[in-house]
Amino acid sequence: MSELTNDYMIYFSIATVFNSIAHLMAIIASIILVTKVKKTGTYLMLLGSILKIIMVILNIALPILTRTSESLLSLQGGLSILTSLSVFIFALGFILYATQLVKQNPS
Repeated sequence: MSELTNDYMIYFSIATVFNSIAHLMAIIASIILVTKVKKTGTYLMLLGSILKIIMVILNIALPILTRTSESLLSLQGGLSILTSLSVFIFALGFILYATQLVKQNPS
């Protein structure tokens, strides 16, 4: 492999590690919120966080599990949609929780 390819692999590996850490932090925060505040918003945040970390794991495992580049591209397309959906669910939960919080404590 060329040096350029190795550099890109290092960059993507570092990004994956930071991305995974951020998602684990989101899961931890969501678990804390759900244990303290049992509302629809917090449950959606937890669901979105769990789905997102599952998508990260699948994204890492996908190249190992596929045999052809065509199947890899097809699966990555579907995974991209599911990843976006998990982020949407988390964001929807966050908005619901924030609006409930503002209604409870108006300034």
